[in-house]
Amino acid sequence: MQDLIAYAPIAVAMFANSAFMSYTSGVFTGCPDFATSVGSVNHAIIVVGYDASGNYIIKNSWGTNWG
Repeated sequence: MQDLIAYAPIAVAMFANSAFMSYTSGVFTGCPDFATSVGSVNHAIIVVGYDASGNYIIKNSWGTNWG
């Protein structure tokens, strides 16, 4: 979060699982743990901020129909 304050936005590599691909709205809670996802990185997003609860706010490149 300190890097977001100093350097936002930040590019992030992630594992976009089927739950992420079918996300529709709200706070996404389907993230796999690090050990499961680190070897399967397949997508990039931009983290642009965070809300009062500490949830990251992201921008995705999949167009306006995702999320």
